[in-house]
Amino acid sequence: MPLKPLLMFPAPQALERRDARSGGTSTVHKPTPARQRERLSPQFTRLQQAFENHRVVLQENADGIIPEKVLVLEIIGSVDNFVSAVRHANIEWIGEWINDLIPADEDFFNPDHREDPLSGRLFLTMTDGAALQQLLGLWNRWRRDPDAGMPRGFAKWKHVFSQLKDIRFWDIRDRLLDTGVTDYWVEELGFGGQTVTFEIELWFRDSNTKRVTVEAQVAAQIAAAGGAVVQRCVIEDIRYHSLLAELPIAEIRRFVEADRENIQLLRCDDVMYFRPLGQIASVPGHEEPITDEVPIPRQTGPENNTPVIALLDGMPLEGHRWLEDQLLIDDPDGWAAECPATLRRHGTAMASLLLHGDVKPIAARKQRPIYVRPVLKPDLQHPNGYERIPKDTLPIDLIHRAVVRMFEGVNGREPIAPEVRIINFSVGDPCQLFFRTISPWARLLDWLSWKYKVLFIVSAGNHNRSIELDIPRANLAGLSVDALRRHVISSLDRDSRNRRLLSPAEGINPITVGSIHADNSVIPQNRQLIDVYGGMALPSPINPITLGHRHSVKPEILVAGGRVMYREKLGNLHPNATLEPVNFVGPPGQIVAAPDRANLTSYIYTRGTSNSAALATKAAGHIYDSVIADVVRRTNHEHGMSRAHEVQLIKALLVHCASWGDRFTLLEAVLRNDRNTLRFKDYVSRFLGFGEPDFSRAVTSTDQRVTVLGWGALEGDAGQKFLLPLPPSLSGLAIRRRLTVTLSWLSPTNPNNQKYRRAQLWTKFPGANPAMAKLGVSRNECDWQAVQRGTVQHEIYVGDSPSAYGDNENIEINVSCMPDAGPLAEAIPYGLAVTLEVAEGLAIPIYTEVEARIRPQVPVRAGRPVQ
Repeated sequence: MPLKPLLMFPAPQALERRDARSGGTSTVHKPTPARQRERLSPQFTRLQQAFENHRVVLQENADGIIPEKVLVLEIIGSVDNFVSAVRHANIEWIGEWINDLIPADEDFFNPDHREDPLSGRLFLTMTDGAALQQLLGLWNRWRRDPDAGMPRGFAKWKHVFSQLKDIRFWDIRDRLLDTGVTDYWVEELGFGGQTVTFEIELWFRDSNTKRVTVEAQVAAQIAAAGGAVVQRCVIEDIRYHSLLAELPIAEIRRFVEADRENIQLLRCDDVMYFRPLGQIASVPGHEEPITDEVPIPRQTGPENNTPVIALLDGMPLEGHRWLEDQLLIDDPDGWAAECPATLRRHGTAMASLLLHGDVKPIAARKQRPIYVRPVLKPDLQHPNGYERIPKDTLPIDLIHRAVVRMFEGVNGREPIAPEVRIINFSVGDPCQLFFRTISPWARLLDWLSWKYKVLFIVSAGNHNRSIELDIPRANLAGLSVDALRRHVISSLDRDSRNRRLLSPAEGINPITVGSIHADNSVIPQNRQLIDVYGGMALPSPINPITLGHRHSVKPEILVAGGRVMYREKLGNLHPNATLEPVNFVGPPGQIVAAPDRANLTSYIYTRGTSNSAALATKAAGHIYDSVIADVVRRTNHEHGMSRAHEVQLIKALLVHCASWGDRFTLLEAVLRNDRNTLRFKDYVSRFLGFGEPDFSRAVTSTDQRVTVLGWGALEGDAGQKFLLPLPPSLSGLAIRRRLTVTLSWLSPTNPNNQKYRRAQLWTKFPGANPAMAKLGVSRNECDWQAVQRGTVQHEIYVGDSPSAYGDNENIEINVSCMPDAGPLAEAIPYGLAVTLEVAEGLAIPIYTEVEARIRPQVPVRAGRPVQ
């Protein structure tokens, strides 16, 4: 099968106007005004009593500062322009969050599915006593007569009161909810240290003066508890303000064991969250690595010393023979001396996969070096020396400083790695699962992506949880391979709420990577190891099972990450059959370089989404060298080609070659039911994302498959169009054909708006386009709405209907842009990949006929196969 170069569209043509779209209407049942008065009156009374009970606190203190409290309004549905109404009431706006899991009750419910959770928003405001009294006055006015008019500027409050499900103050439970900090404190008590460090995330205030004042107040409370502020971090662009606090172990014991309502720091109204520190990225380390005799790789071929891939991870063992002379390690914090060679596991493993993939390197083509910035180091107090972000460092601050150093430089010095296009980030926070709001880590990566026009490739995170099957323990041994597989899939689905994305994997601009249960190794003959999928390459059982922000597709792609093996849980205290994951250095798994005391060619087998992200990053680097660099060279930056477009084409091509394959059929047979059948494709994308990519298809075309690249930039409410010529030889034939369209972009973000994503782009075939209908294809795989919720739209159209069209007909592909979360201050660059194909070997010259009709003819050199 001869390989052909990718083609490029001519510069896009402007559309006169973008296609208008309208939203749907809500079908949620809401209570009557009389019922709202009955429901909400006690809640407003409790608010007033809370202020009365804390009258001394609410009075103006000696410093002239009026303490404030965060008010939470839970509203079903939406209220347009509510922010303006709040600010008119002299209440400081803090933000709004989407909540898609509001429990239905007798007052608010979906008439068609009464038990389904509801979608709504949490509106967060900072209010003082005077503002609260004004709010109570508005409530009393509405309560007396819901139809009466409101004072000028307050009309929106009528809608608020009719849709309000709950109103309360932010309290201690919220500050500790879903953060994992309580478990962290308990664990730290067990270590017997003298002090404990943890993060205190403050509510972000727009006024720098107010931020300074609030920080001083919280610092005073920390000092009063016998502690100190170790570090502070403010990043205005992501609305982040946080302190790293250190407290004596005795005070932490009070946090865990005493009445929290009497602990001043925990009651502090300026605190949004208390968070643990020390994110772990572990590699099996309980056993010695394998030291078989492995030939030292021979470096052959050309060399380019400019790195385009950066690795933010642990300190690698740069002297390992698989890695030597291929890493540019930047260690500005001087961590090398604190990282014993034998504990440099995760960084060594990731560097190995980035360079060589899942193989023992024997002969390796000399390639670009990888820029490495250590952000993890071994915790020498931990019995296994797990690598983590140090406990004396705020993770957000560390990553922020690392990326700024790469692209801007610090202290007047030049940027250290300005040519990097792709950053591998296989680190996650097991204590911060994505729920409702974008985490600070994800907000940081989204902002850095947009600011520096760089693609982060992030691991989705591992859930090394046991799998409890819905059968008695005694029935496990009698299950067939197929029955076990079905029970496991069902159990994972039931446990999906506990298997969410790990921060920062929910970010909208990065590509998030999950794992496929596959590798190149041979499973040893060990009867105690259970392959829960019986040899099928399905989404890994340790993957998150979830959607992203606003139900976007996350993770976008699944890449082989090694087979995770299980064993039956011992004991008889669990009634149902339960399987526990097994972690070890031998096969099955993916082979990676490993540190060893004496052998510099040692290796181990590992598994997980970190591996998958590393292999996706390796493929992204290959796409850059095989395709993008050639585009730049051949176009000489014509058609507005920029660094941002390079990154977008890499992003698009990573996803462009992804599909569900046969996995959808199996998951459908197990998971489809009456409750999810109408939106099952949306439902199953929690497992599959956009699918598993075949990266070799990303860099080449063939006689029967043509891929064409396009790019542009759009301001809000604007559009551009591309014309894909239809091959004449396909006209009138009843053969299966497939059209794949992938659009990618980076969006600026608005962290103060629940929509968050400022720019929405989408592709569309105009309804009046007769050529599209004549191609005889229809949408396949992902739900058409789900694909438009993130920053990658990936659509596959398949069909075999005979169709006839003329020699000069085109498919018109429109790309449109509109503001999504506030105004757009600049144009949004995007990348587009379009592939038309039929089965290989058919005597239909798809490529040649499309090439002949694209003007100007500017092919992209065919990339070498992905290794």
